[in-house]
Amino acid sequence: MKDKIIWLACLLLFMAGFVGGKISGTSEFFKVASVHDLFDIIGVFATLAAALVALHGLNTWRKQSKATADHELARRLLLALRMYQEGLVKNWSYAQHSMTQIESNGWIESEGRENYLVGVYERRLKEAQEASIALEPLRIECSEFWSGRFEEKLLDLYDLDSLFCSIIETSVSLLIRGGFDDQQDERSDSAKSLWESLSKEGLTDIVSAKAHIENMVNPLKEEAKKRLLG
Repeated sequence: MKDKIIWLACLLLFMAGFVGGKISGTSEFFKVASVHDLFDIIGVFATLAAALVALHGLNTWRKQSKATADHELARRLLLALRMYQEGLVKNWSYAQHSMTQIESNGWIESEGRENYLVGVYERRLKEAQEASIALEPLRIECSEFWSGRFEEKLLDLYDLDSLFCSIIETSVSLLIRGGFDDQQDERSDSAKSLWESLSKEGLTDIVSAKAHIENMVNPLKEEAKKRLLG
């Protein structure tokens, strides 16, 4: 659109000069006094033509540069989303396993950090945090350079991931402290409440969890593929 406006402005300027010469009231306006003047006029038009060609080339380069940048961002986003999606499914699985420990009250007689599950869960939480950190720069780039609801949809994924990790973290806390008291019971109930909210959203088993996560990720992938294919 900007290119068309620029070309139209140049054409209007040329036409304005032509019309101005016509209405100047003298027939000498369009006469060339000498060959030297003729070459001067040709030089002016050649300069103008060169400027227009350069402008067109610059605009074309800008479009190509943007297309290349969009392509690279879309490629990186697709790869990151694939890894993040797989990580979300893993986090749900770990959250489910954590809930079995919480609901069975297995944490009451836990041996603290000596319990092997503490190390297992903490490693998963670290991996989940690293996955979010890796995706964050792409979220910022997409929100800055692309229109649409990329940021909102990515934040929805973060929120879901946060629920999974919160349940795992609660399980770790219960296992490390062990024993039973009001504070432990409150933490247990909090995790159960989060798990119930996920169940109400339809995440009741690994199949439904995968489907739910896929439905959240696919719109982002589809939009990125459009950018990838130009």
